[in-house]
Amino acid sequence: MKKLFFLVLILSVFTNINAQWSEQVSGVTTALRSVCCPVTNVGWICGASGVVLKTTNTGINWVSVSSGIPSTTVLISISAVDANLAVVVGYVGSITYMYRTTNGGANWTQVLTETGFYDAVCMVNATTGFMAGDPVNNRWSFWKTSNGGANWDSTGLYLPVIHSAEAGWNNAMYVNYPKVWIGTNDTVVIYSSNFGTSWTRYKTTGEANGYSLCFDWTANPYGFLAGTTAMLYTTNFGSNWTPLTILGSGNIVGITFTGLLTDNFIVPAWYVRTSTSIYTSVNGTTWLSEYTAPAGNYNAISFAKPGRGIWAVRSNGGISFHTIIADVNQIGTGVSNKYELFQNYPNPFNPVTNIKFQVPKSGFVTLKVFDALGKEVKILIDRELNAGFYETKFNADNFSSGIYFYKLVTDRFSDVKKMVVVK
Repeated sequence: MKKLFFLVLILSVFTNINAQWSEQVSGVTTALRSVCCPVTNVGWICGASGVVLKTTNTGINWVSVSSGIPSTTVLISISAVDANLAVVVGYVGSITYMYRTTNGGANWTQVLTETGFYDAVCMVNATTGFMAGDPVNNRWSFWKTSNGGANWDSTGLYLPVIHSAEAGWNNAMYVNYPKVWIGTNDTVVIYSSNFGTSWTRYKTTGEANGYSLCFDWTANPYGFLAGTTAMLYTTNFGSNWTPLTILGSGNIVGITFTGLLTDNFIVPAWYVRTSTSIYTSVNGTTWLSEYTAPAGNYNAISFAKPGRGIWAVRSNGGISFHTIIADVNQIGTGVSNKYELFQNYPNPFNPVTNIKFQVPKSGFVTLKVFDALGKEVKILIDRELNAGFYETKFNADNFSSGIYFYKLVTDRFSDVKKMVVVK
């Protein structure tokens, strides 16, 4: 509780990153159940009626790519490595199937089938993947691949059930290789630190159902679990859980956040319930309703780490998209012989200011805003940029008056400047 109080104290002044959600056109009206964002600008979605959708331009266009998958199949979980290699699982009646494509969805091949239900699949990279399913014959159904999903093997992945009704949930799995977490219906999260060689059951007291899981994607031990009514937070890989106060009603079917979690800082997070609302927080304790969809209930939400966006999918074929990084415009192609971060203008400002900079070589660029205490409060740019002159904007509409700093960092350069918000 001391850590949780410290989080509140440090982060209560933070606000969410640009709340700019928009609707994208899926071209279908069937229920969409899972979304995966493997690389920049690429997204995959699956759903009922054998639907698989793909975008290669951050959702400007979604294309149906489900050739070879029967339309009677209810697809519930999808995972992709890039724009070409993907695997998807679903069911027809009480039989579940896994399909694989290596050509961007032009063709799908069935690679696995079983009596029972597959719950979730995750491709770690182009060769390694993990799949979890409900127990069959009193043991959990776990599978691994080492050849890009062409073949799957359950050898050595043995975990017997404790209670006869023990089961998992759709998409209730998070993999941060070699760690694996699986949500259940038994007030337990199942955890492996060695990619399924051995398992530990951790109690999720306060929430029986682990419908959705999300953990830090580095080595840090922090994460969220949620279910029918509660959201829990862990600081030790799930060994112990602390309840969080949240909003809304309905099952909590998706959680995502934008980057690293630490003892002292939780970056902006979002969750969806079986409703039309998306909720957000920067500290895990104070949540706001950020967006309301025009129709349909949400089934899943996912953060696109490379593309710095979020997709949330709904029961009526709806897709909501949020770009969480401010737009950056290249205002000149002439290449300077030096790096430079310019003073923002206007300054002081309320609420929007412009920030210009130049980079003489292509490379990864970050531009972040910090408060007077040196705490990061906003990410403006976090991606590869070509050499050139750039301009972006910082909107301080939800920030209090005071002194802030903005810092530009590349692999060869770093500079910080001060700016003032006056309201």
